[in-house]
Amino acid sequence: MIIEEMTDVEDDEEKGLEFQRGYKKPTVKLSGEDGNALFIIGKTIKALRKAGATKEQIDKYKKEATSGDYDNVIGTTMDWVDVI
Repeated sequence: MIIEEMTDVEDDEEKGLEFQRGYKKPTVKLSGEDGNALFIIGKTIKALRKAGATKEQIDKYKKEATSGDYDNVIGTTMDWVDVI
């Protein structure tokens, strides 16, 4: 019961974020792929464009992703897309 309630809350939060973003959070497959930071950023930007993100949103992702080290790239990417 608690798990179901938490899932409902997460679904509601995702719907709210989807409304704010203006697009549905895309999924990006990174497991088994090149772990190069620029490859990850490029693949994520491609997914964001395909999902309907605006240029400003993509620029914001790129700025956040490149503002730190490799762990920052991974963390920022996981904030912007669902990573599998």
